[in-house]
Amino acid sequence: MTSFPTTLSGLFREYLSRQKLGMAILMLFPTAIVLESTVMPYALRMIVNTLQTADAADADVWARLSPAMVLYIGAQGAMFLLFRIQDWVSTRVKPRLLAEMRLDAFAHAQRHSHRFFTDHFAGSLANKVADIPRAFSTLLDNINWRFTPALSVTSSVLITVAILHWQAAALLLVWTLIHLRIAWCFARPINAQSQENAEHRSALQGLMVDSFTNQLAARLFARFAQERAVLSEAQAKECRSFQQMMRTMFRMRFCLDLPMLVAVILLLFLCVWLWQAQALLVGDIVFILYAAMNVMTWVWMFATELPQFYADSGVIRQALDTLRAPLDVHDTPGAEVLRVDGGAITFEQVRFGYREPGGVFDGLSVSIAPGERVGLVGFSGSGKTTFINLLLRLYDVQGGRILIDGQDIAQVTQDSLHEAIAVIPQDTSLFHRSLCDNIRYGRPEATMEEVIAAARQAECHEFITGLEQGYETEVGERGVKLSGGQRQRIALARVILKNAPILVMDEATSALDSVTERVIQQAMETLMQGRTAIVIAHRLSTLAHLDRILVFNQGRLVEQGSHDTLLAAGGHYAHLWRMQAGGFLPEVA
Repeated sequence: MTSFPTTLSGLFREYLSRQKLGMAILMLFPTAIVLESTVMPYALRMIVNTLQTADAADADVWARLSPAMVLYIGAQGAMFLLFRIQDWVSTRVKPRLLAEMRLDAFAHAQRHSHRFFTDHFAGSLANKVADIPRAFSTLLDNINWRFTPALSVTSSVLITVAILHWQAAALLLVWTLIHLRIAWCFARPINAQSQENAEHRSALQGLMVDSFTNQLAARLFARFAQERAVLSEAQAKECRSFQQMMRTMFRMRFCLDLPMLVAVILLLFLCVWLWQAQALLVGDIVFILYAAMNVMTWVWMFATELPQFYADSGVIRQALDTLRAPLDVHDTPGAEVLRVDGGAITFEQVRFGYREPGGVFDGLSVSIAPGERVGLVGFSGSGKTTFINLLLRLYDVQGGRILIDGQDIAQVTQDSLHEAIAVIPQDTSLFHRSLCDNIRYGRPEATMEEVIAAARQAECHEFITGLEQGYETEVGERGVKLSGGQRQRIALARVILKNAPILVMDEATSALDSVTERVIQQAMETLMQGRTAIVIAHRLSTLAHLDRILVFNQGRLVEQGSHDTLLAAGGHYAHLWRMQAGGFLPEVA
């Protein structure tokens, strides 16, 4: 599927069309309830009227009853058979349909840019992706087991009763219209209230996930009570919106009960009056009352579930509202695959700002030669991370362009761009999977021998084999079971296995002890050979061996050159070098 539907109607069209026969059975077979609500009561009418006019001593009474009895038993058997067929089809079609919907929603959410994920709680997004198939399933159930039966029963009973006596049919019709009108009036505010409640519930879910993710900080600062207070405030909003919706539903059900009581009383008196006028037989009265109660039951259930229908619709719409946010970074039509021959990188008059165009870079131009090893230095906020983010196309430039081997990265597929660049981030985050899976993430088709070779080069094979389950050890959420240095070495092994032509390292050794750092730096030196490498470091001594250093200050490239050349120039880099304390660059001037 090229795009995920962003409207409720589009969702129905897309997924119902995938299982046309199965969904037709699920939608149409509930009309079999007509057999119970109309055909079987009509058979009872025939039986009662036959018995009323027959003599118990008549020998042919069973013969006269047999058509009605066959009709009654046949309708019962046919209804059971049709419903079991529907159940069987449902077990095959519905789980598969909902699974496809969930995966499609997840894939669509993944297509959003880095900015989208920084603006939303991960837990809230996961909750909304899960809400779509869950609420869709409830909507289907309401259509199958509330709307379709109610429509079928009401239509068939009204037609049949009208044939017997129009006054009874008119009374049922008036009651049905009043009933539905009341439900419609209440359903609209419930729809809005349900969307508000869904938003509060998603926010609450996001806060819970955020709190659990940062539980160590809460523990070390003794802030469990504060976390509970923050969660309690969000919970109060969710509870108030839920209570408001439930109160509205209570008022609606109360208003529905009164017309139903009045209609039952009027219908009962009407049937007795018509019998006295000899306009109805006893069997007719049995049929009308039995069928009328079926109509009232199904219409009442439909009316009371109508707000839930709107509530689930609101949940889906609220989730789709989030997911249909514009894809601010997307592949252009006809985007080609990036082909990297040497790894030359060029920034041409690049303008970019997070809040306003040009807020960080305003006309930045710089070229990096194939195979060149370049360092980025500067105070925090000077533009180093933004430089990397734009190269990775986590954000689109607002002016100018970025080229790799002469190809505009905005005109190539994002997947091919990211396949060509290996990144070792400062804040390494691992999947809650095995160590082998985390390393193999760099190249999923890699053999176990290649995984071990990469681990040896990254100096993590020894500690991995020392674990009870070795490479099959699961690392916990975000790799919490490992130390910072161990996580960084796993990230390095993953990059070594990826073997991309362009390498980006952001404080790649910051979490390592000095002995391990020297060993890892040797491995990184080997890794950088023959590759274009960009290194960010606050410990300026780690950049001294690089071919060139780019010095940033407030979004401007103020100096560039080798370590020795920049020191001799006595400019901004020399100033940074003199400011180092303990080998690290301070955060601010």
